[in-house]
Amino acid sequence: MSVTGESGDVINFSDYALRNYSLYKIRHTYETSPKSTHFWLRKNIASALRSENYWRVDLLLGGYDDLEGKAWLSSIDYLGNGIERQNYLFRGFTGRFCYAIMDTLYKKDLPLEQGIDAVKQCIKEARKRFVANLPNFSLLVIDKDGTRVLDDIEA
Repeated sequence: MSVTGESGDVINFSDYALRNYSLYKIRHTYETSPKSTHFWLRKNIASALRSENYWRVDLLLGGYDDLEGKAWLSSIDYLGNGIERQNYLFRGFTGRFCYAIMDTLYKKDLPLEQGIDAVKQCIKEARKRFVANLPNFSLLVIDKDGTRVLDDIEA
């Protein structure tokens, strides 16, 4: 789970979500699927909108669904709108350019190296078109073997 938004909300919501996920795992002796987690998070964000203390967070959720035998990627915004079962997702202004690149380059059985090259092209395009640039980007791979952190992509 990657969370962005107001700094206090990011910390509080992330802590709330992770602790409740851990509690569920302890009580029921199994983990929920990424799909169930997505809908639980979405419901909590949407329900909180009706209060004065809603969370101003956007998040990307990734995981591996053992029942379906494939990776899961979804997005939830601060209004509780969810996009689920995507092959790639982007947040923010530069995501518009990245979607155009990935629509062209993405294939269902894309090798990891070509996927990394596609992400590098997205970052290169984002750097050209957006004033605020980050010094590096982290890459994670989610598959049946778990989650792996790859080398950062630097400017």
